[in-house]
Amino acid sequence: MLANERVAYYVAGWPRPGDMGVVAFAAGQARVRAVWLRLFDSGRPGYGYAGDGVPELTIGVVRSWRGRGVGRALLREAARLAAEAGFRQISLNVVPSNPAAALYREEGFTTVKIRPDGLTMVKPLPPLPTPYRRG
Repeated sequence: MLANERVAYYVAGWPRPGDMGVVAFAAGQARVRAVWLRLFDSGRPGYGYAGDGVPELTIGVVRSWRGRGVGRALLREAARLAAEAGFRQISLNVVPSNPAAALYREEGFTTVKIRPDGLTMVKPLPPLPTPYRRG
């Protein structure tokens, strides 16, 4: 991944403060999918930058595992992790012709910026309930 400049920007120096993610494996196989979130700022934004304090999501699923619900499960886990960390929204970038764009819309992402090289999409995260405390 570090050989690809566009991807390396999202993983170089892992983990930085605020980085979070999940790598999943299938029995007897190498990694089959991963999702991670990273904070960027306006001085060095990512492709899906939606504002300071909004983590940008990157997701990858091995081709043979696509269409099996893996991407949806990863998106939901990333949203849960971000909400637990106190974030109110997450963002991503997608090329409009990518079939995953439909999945992102189904999972609550909306387009907030259109560029020639992609769409920036944002998903609002519900606030987590205050834990019930006895006493």
